[in-house]
Amino acid sequence: LGRGAITGRVLAEESDLPLAGIELDCIPEGEMAVVFSNQTVETDAEGRFAFEDLPLGSYTLRARTERVERFGARKVELHPGAAQQQIELRLARGAALEVEVRGVDGLPIEVQEVWAHTS
Repeated sequence: LGRGAITGRVLAEESDLPLAGIELDCIPEGEMAVVFSNQTVETDAEGRFAFEDLPLGSYTLRARTERVERFGARKVELHPGAAQQQIELRLARGAALEVEVRGVDGLPIEVQEVWAHTS
């Protein structure tokens, strides 16, 4: 099996300035999720990041910060002929949202993640 890499920069959507200290998760999709676990890196002072030596396949890059002021995600494909992907991920300003998920019985349900999207 071939290997690849996803490298690039994380920028502020409104200013194009690099964002340092952003945690990026590289999450394998499909069959890859069974044999390859998530990787996490943090952007450097210039907003740069690198995920190297990845098996070819589909991934989702998800950005997050402790301050929860920026958010973003992007799908990336690594395949023969395109095993090296250089990307720019532009993060929009966000807002913190605190939610409690409840079941049909009205009792709280423990969940790992909640995603909210706007159209």
